[in-house]
Amino acid sequence: MDLFEKWWSLFQHKTQRERLANYNSLPKKAQLDLRKSFLHDGWCQLFCQNHIDECLDLIKTKYSIDLFDLRIQAISKKKVFLISKPIWEEIEELFLEYEPLFNSDIIFGGLRVKSWGKNNQFVVIRSN
Repeated sequence: MDLFEKWWSLFQHKTQRERLANYNSLPKKAQLDLRKSFLHDGWCQLFCQNHIDECLDLIKTKYSIDLFDLRIQAISKKKVFLISKPIWEEIEELFLEYEPLFNSDIIFGGLRVKSWGKNNQFVVIRSN
């Protein structure tokens, strides 16, 4: 069991505030070791993927948009989608903040997004 896994097994059911308080109470060397374990033992990717999955579910619930299905339909069936620009910008922002840690091509790869409408209030999404 790696260092972060041990720490997480003790604190996963605590509140974010309690976890942060514990982390801040650790000596600086222990904090560094915990961060290294988080980053190098695969935990960062796991937490990031879990958050991405939650974002996908949120979008599906809030906007009735299944991004995986949209991408498949656009690429394989050449379907074209029209989505409100503010909604699409919110969707992009949810994922692009994780871009250094997560390759968003699995969601957006192969798609072309172009503004549309008299006031560019929509985006047209189609395959490249």
